[in-house]
Order: sequence, then structure tokens, then C-alpha cells
Amino acid sequence: MTAAADRVGRPGTRGNLRTLVVAQALTGAYVGAYYVILQPMLLSLGMTVGEIGVLMSLAGMGGLISSLVQPIGGVLSDLLGRKPLILTLHALGVASCLGLLAASLARSPEAAVAAVLVSAASFVGSPAWDAAVAESTEPARFGAAFGAVASASTLAGLISSPLSGAAADLLGYPPVLAAAAVLQAAAAAAVWLRYREGLPPARRESLPRILSRVLSPPGRLRGIFAVMAMDSAAWWVVTPILTGMLVDSYGLTNLEVGILSATFSASWAVFQMPAGLLVDRFGPRPVLTISEALGVPLALTLSSKLGFSSLLVAEVILGAAVATWIPSFKSYVISAAGEDDVAGSMGRLNALRGVVGFPSPALGGVLYETWGMTGPLTALALGSVAVAAAAWLLLGPPGD
Repeated sequence: MTAAADRVGRPGTRGNLRTLVVAQALTGAYVGAYYVILQPMLLSLGMTVGEIGVLMSLAGMGGLISSLVQPIGGVLSDLLGRKPLILTLHALGVASCLGLLAASLARSPEAAVAAVLVSAASFVGSPAWDAAVAESTEPARFGAAFGAVASASTLAGLISSPLSGAAADLLGYPPVLAAAAVLQAAAAAAVWLRYREGLPPARRESLPRILSRVLSPPGRLRGIFAVMAMDSAAWWVVTPILTGMLVDSYGLTNLEVGILSATFSASWAVFQMPAGLLVDRFGPRPVLTISEALGVPLALTLSSKLGFSSLLVAEVILGAAVATWIPSFKSYVISAAGEDDVAGSMGRLNALRGVVGFPSPALGGVLYETWGMTGPLTALALGSVAVAAAAWLLLGPPGD
């Protein structure tokens, strides 16, 4: 039996995947509410797209802070277990929502920036989450397991995105942020009550051994580390600031932003499970290559300027790109990681992505302020071609 197989099937943990699916559905509903209104709210407080780009470089989903906390989370997860870090993730998410609520009421962009920084800190729990999913399923079904968890998130976001946009247009931002905080608290409650620790005390490693691996990924992981670093540099020129650019360029309402987000979620949900099955059937390399190459049609569609319908098509393409990207790269990393090093490997990888990619949203903001949408979209198209080529040429079987 492989080392990965040793991580699953322990007594008392068989219901963990169901619990994680429920928690991720609640989190997906939170994400649909939070991220649909975040950048429109920042714009309403007087921030520019360029300033939002700088903030996303530091504290967005792939920002510098969001990424650098992840190796710390991976170390703590391997020391303490998965559950404490997952609960920390949700608790900081609640705190960020409440901080943004206060910022909205006070009309304070400074308070909003502080709340976004708290959200960035919540990514300390991301490696533990990925490890928990891996420890709750069989190695041959990693792609399908991550597909199921992601599908739960996207289906929930499909519902919450337009609802939150409409609610923000009618009621303002505070009620939406309060609802998002409740959703994060409910996800934390599901994990607290139902998740059984997947990393037994006997498997938890000493701190010196964990730290010895933090800056020295095994050779079998170096190819995927290089490809994912290139991915962050190329895609983050556009994706972290896309909502702000579209609102600024097209004057979209919160409801229209919600409809776009729901379209993205629907596309992600439709493609997620087939993508996971394709990863299990053909391996992660071809699926990841296709995912990266989708940056070209995405950039061309967003550049077409054919109105709202072209934005809907672009969201479908982006959903397909994310749906194929998540199970392919996560399956590759988990299969290639050494025993007991899933959380640590994910943390190191995301830190590298953050260090390499954190200037990209700020650069995208500068390109947008200088040349409009054409600037960052051209960078995305060229970068995605380079990343797709690297994925095909650098990645062998994950165990090699």
C-alpha cells in the first residue's frame, strides 16, 4: 500500500468527506456573498482600481500575506492536526466580515483595508483543508474528491452571488456582510461538531523535521512548483482585480456583478466533476495544460467589448479554467508529496506562488490605468501560453 493510502481509511474518519462537503458548501455561499460585493464596496469608499490592485497583491486570495501564512499553517497543521487550523480559517473569516461591516457603516476605507488583511490571514488554514480532504478519500479518487468538495462550494455560490448582489443594491452592504459572517460561523460549527481528526498523534512530526523541509521541496515537486509560480505571475495580472475593472469599465450594478459571479459558479460546477474524473483517468498533466491554455480565449473574449453577453461567456471560460485547474494541480502535489508532507507541501507551494505572483495584481492595476482592459488582458494571453507549455514540458508522472 502506498504512503498516500496510509493516510486514509482510519476508523472514525469515514464521514469526514461528507462533513467537509457541507462545510465547503457553507463557505461557498460565504464566498459568493463576500467577493461579489468586496471590490464594488471598496470603489464606493473612494478607492481606485490601481489601489485595489495593490491591496489584492498584498491580501487577495493569492496575495503576498495570504500566501506567506500558508507555510506556517502547514507546519502547525502537521504539529497540531487539521481541525484547529480549519477552525482558525473560519474564525478569521467571520472577523473579516464583521470588520468590513463596520467599515461600511463608518464609510472608512482604512477599516476596510484592515478587514481585508484579516481575511488574508485566514489562509493559514488552507493547507490543513487540502490535507483533510486528501486524508478522507482513497488515493485513486483524489481528483473526484476535490471535485466533489469544489462542486459543493460553487453550487452554493451560484445561489448566493446574485442574491447578495441584489440585496446590496436594495439594502446596502452591511446586511450582506452580516449574512456572510453567519455562513462562516455555520461552517466552523459543522467542522467543530462533525469532523474527526485525520492526523493521529502518532503521525504528527517534530518541529525540527518539519522545518527542515520547508525551504527544500523534493525533486519530484520542483516541476509543479515552477509551473504554479508561473501560473500565479500570469493569471494574477487579471483575476484578482477583474471585478473592479469590469465595474469601473462598464458601470455594472451589484446585481450584474452577482449574475456574472453566478455564471462563473455554474460553469465551475458543471465542469468540476468531469474534470476530476479526467484527472483520475488520464493524470493531471494534460488537464492542467488545457486549464492554463484557457487564458487565451478568456482574454480574447474579455477584449471583444460586445457588452454584457461577452462578459457572461468570459465567466463560463474562467469557470472551466478553474474547474480543471484545481483537481489537476492538487492531485499532482498530493500524489508527489512525501508521507506526512501534504499540508507542508501545499503551504510551501502557495507561499512560492504568493512571493512570485504578488506584484501581478498591482501591475495589472497599472496596466489598466494606462491602457485600459487591453493592457492586463494582453499580459494574461501571453503568460497563459507560456504556462501551458511549461506544464506540458516540465511535468512527468507525479511519483517520479
